[in-house]
Amino acid sequence: MAPIDDALAEIESLEPGEKFTYTEIANKYGLWRSTLTRRHQAKTRSREEQATIQQKLSLQQEIELVKYIKGLTKRHLLSIREII
Repeated sequence: MAPIDDALAEIESLEPGEKFTYTEIANKYGLWRSTLTRRHQAKTRSREEQATIQQKLSLQQEIELVKYIKGLTKRHLLSIREII
């Protein structure tokens, strides 16, 4: 098993509420703390939470953009990427 998998397995084996630090576990397995943290937190997120994090526009921005594009279409203007 790869060190990252071993480290993640160790974190998962801890009792709920048991204290640990990513730094200690990362050092134990020779990993970067940031890599271990990112992988563990991504593993515990739902697909919906992950999609929200990666979303480029807020919901309000998305609504405004759709309105803008519909307005361009109504005026028979091309909604090309440069305009949007």
